[in-house]
Amino acid sequence: QQMINELYSNGYEWQDEEGEEHGETETSVNGVKREGKDEEDKRITISDPQYKPPKHRHNMSKDIYKDHYRAAEATELRKLHDKGFIEYWSEEKYQTHLEQGGNKAVPFRWAYNVKMSKQDLGRVDIFKARLALRGDLQKDDFEPHEKYAPTASQEVIRTVTMIGLMHDMNHHQYDAPCAFLNAEPSKPTVCTPIPGYTIRDTRGRAMYPFLKKNLYGSVEAGKRWADVVKDFLLERGFTQTITDPTVFVNKERKMTCVVYVDDFSLGFKEDRDRIWLEKEMSEAYEMKMEGPIANYVGVRYTKTDRGYFMDQELRVRALAARLGIKKGMNTRTPYKTVKPFGKLELDDHEETRKELEKTYGFHLRNVIGEM
Repeated sequence: QQMINELYSNGYEWQDEEGEEHGETETSVNGVKREGKDEEDKRITISDPQYKPPKHRHNMSKDIYKDHYRAAEATELRKLHDKGFIEYWSEEKYQTHLEQGGNKAVPFRWAYNVKMSKQDLGRVDIFKARLALRGDLQKDDFEPHEKYAPTASQEVIRTVTMIGLMHDMNHHQYDAPCAFLNAEPSKPTVCTPIPGYTIRDTRGRAMYPFLKKNLYGSVEAGKRWADVVKDFLLERGFTQTITDPTVFVNKERKMTCVVYVDDFSLGFKEDRDRIWLEKEMSEAYEMKMEGPIANYVGVRYTKTDRGYFMDQELRVRALAARLGIKKGMNTRTPYKTVKPFGKLELDDHEETRKELEKTYGFHLRNVIGEM
């Protein structure tokens, strides 16, 4: 609402392209409308285990949970506006940018997701809508070393955790919401209007968003954020290991830090050192202090007398429910032989792949990758 008022005060016309009114809405921070007194009773249960969030905005407008996704869109836009992530360029300024050799405007897209409860399968914790950039259209504008950021493998995470346990270290986990917004683009990035939300000037012409911060989807966002994290830790006495660039060690304070994009695993011996780093992180960025490591990068950690027991039971259960094999029953699965390979090369047989996905009700590559 603050953003809408500001835009109106600057002479801009801002409205949902589907004609929705934009006034005060009774939503929580997670974009779900709240009614009643008992918060547990307000949460939504998705009974269909094969429900999939909409892929595009036009699909979202037909989704049964469209009101929740629209509220999540509003929450996302407010969050991005509060961080000052864009300014708006006029048509004339954009044309000048092109004449000076600037890149063409890059489209946005909305990415929708549903975060389910880890304790109660089927219960929705949050409906999410993330504004992302079409980074696939930026590939030719960047060199390979400008695009790729290292991510910690499960082997590295397990190894660092194991070594920490051998030295009587505790482990906490952290999450950086909207992490990529903490890094600035290395090149001027102009975009087409946000899908569903077009800002126009007093002459009715669409204005062009100019990114002052990186967004998810940007081809360089991961690398730029990784550089920000690296500089932050090095300035505070950590050393980046030569063997793996996602692992940082502070020998003086006896701390380790493993970085997986916007998820951090911190090993420490003294609480005072953990508190010091948490204070430093919270002052620099928006951070969620999630406490002792419990569910990190898809793996559940259970503390035992001997260390940590690690498993993926929750993820396996969710996958089984989505594929309709929750009770251990067989499900139809595609199998086709293509001589002489003995298997179907899905990437080389696009029509066959689409036919199989339509027949079996799920995307084969997604399921294979998740398993």
